[in-house]
Amino acid sequence: MVLSLDPQRSPPAMVVAAQLELSVEALAVPSRTGTARSYLDELILQGLLQDAVALMCRLLPRQYCLAWAADCVRADLASMPTPDRDEWARFAACDRYLRAPSEEARAVCADLAERAQFKTAVAWLAAGVGWTGGSLAPPHVDVVPPPETLTATACGACVTLLAARVPAEMQDRLRSYLARAIEMFGAPVGGGR
Repeated sequence: MVLSLDPQRSPPAMVVAAQLELSVEALAVPSRTGTARSYLDELILQGLLQDAVALMCRLLPRQYCLAWAADCVRADLASMPTPDRDEWARFAACDRYLRAPSEEARAVCADLAERAQFKTAVAWLAAGVGWTGGSLAPPHVDVVPPPETLTATACGACVTLLAARVPAEMQDRLRSYLARAIEMFGAPVGGGR
């Protein structure tokens, strides 16, 4: 289990919430125990799922956040009746990085995200991978490392765009993706595994 999703030992809810741009409704939600995990559970219960996605992305360590977003993408692409070759190619590049992280694989993903103009969920996954290192500055100038939070932001955009592919099912899809993250990395509501 990822410590930040442990119902008993996750960080204080308001410390994490202060780092995010949450909705007014989400900021009014109390955390039962004061932990970020309790706050996450309350956001999900109250249907504030986009806020819950943002919080989940911030709670998960970078590689776990990418793994979760990739798992959501893989399932979504596999369910499409007509495969989108460009999306599968971008996903394959991200998957290669996740299986064997390297600077070369990271740079490929960063380039794929830019070429896709950040217009798709998989492009945002690729951006998240791209922002795990390298520089935000153009070549031949001082290196400007990406802030650690950029990967979480990209993964949140990825998961939200995936859910929005079927607008009538967006809330159900977000709920399912969040449940999957908890299944992968945390104890279910009520503790224990």
